[in-house]
Amino acid sequence: MTGLDGMAVVVTGAAGGVGQAVSTWLAAEGARVFNLDRREPATASGEFVGVDVLDPVSIDAAVSYVLVVGADTDRVVPAATVEPCPTVRVVVSIIPVKASVALR
Repeated sequence: MTGLDGMAVVVTGAAGGVGQAVSTWLAAEGARVFNLDRREPATASGEFVGVDVLDPVSIDAAVSYVLVVGADTDRVVPAATVEPCPTVRVVVSIIPVKASVALR
């Protein structure tokens, strides 16, 4: 058993390389993973939730769905990027979620 067993974790950018790798690892460690992206990840390691991070309506719908289905979301991994992305450096963090809030 790990410290991730049963935790609900949201991974944005889950269809990309970093997001997909993190999602796969989290699921293998026992977390319930919600994969948020515009396209479905190539490998299924959790529940896919379609979202466009540039569309506020899409974000609201995805967050609402996760909060209803996932109840208390324990962590968020922000791995989504906006293309074209001139950034070379990639930073991934696992952010603890203390309360159920609507992200805007």
